[in-house]
Formats: sequence, structure tokens, C-alpha cells
Amino acid sequence: MGHKVQTGPQKGFQGGGSGDRGVPAMIPLGLLKKGDDAEIMDIKTSKKEPQSPSEGGAARDGLSRLEDMGLRKGKWVRILSNEMGGLLLVKVDESRIAMSRGTAMRILVKRRTL
Repeated sequence: MGHKVQTGPQKGFQGGGSGDRGVPAMIPLGLLKKGDDAEIMDIKTSKKEPQSPSEGGAARDGLSRLEDMGLRKGKWVRILSNEMGGLLLVKVDESRIAMSRGTAMRILVKRRTL
């Protein structure tokens, strides 16, 4: 009878983390701000992209295209421009790459912390 049921997050709850304290969570590249540096951890492919020529499309899927531009797991990127609702401009190695917000939201990164 005297039991309280707590609902909602507890005070101090951060949520969305990896479960390990001090380890930053993966977030979509499209959520970073100008000047942020991050390491690419994963790239999600779109279900709309053909995976092989037998599926009615080109042999190269979206992941291959991103990898050809230098965007692959383990690479570090810097956000040069991120206007809300517009294109993102990122720096990878010595290249600058413009991409749509949809593409940027499929690239999961871990933000560099100082």
C-alpha cells in the first residue's frame, strides 16, 4: 500500500547513451553543428537503393557511392556548414563533400570530445 511507483526518467538520466559512462553515443551526422569533429561509426543503407543489378538498378548502391567519396567507417569528418533544412558541407581528409540532410541522417558518428 505504501509503495510509490516512479514513472518517467529519473533525475540525472541522460538517455540515448551506450550504457558505458564516458563513452559518447552514436548520433546522426546531420545533428552536428558547424565546427564539430566526429568519427564515422556506421552507415545505414536505404531500403530504396538497389543492392544488385538483379534488383532492377545499378550495381553500385548508395553505400558504395559514399565510400567512393571517402565517407566510410573509421574516417573523421568535420562539419563545415549545417544550415537547418539545407545541405551539409563536410570535410573528409582533404575533400569537401556536400550532402543532403537525408544522407547525413543515415551516417552514424561519435562526436569527438575534448
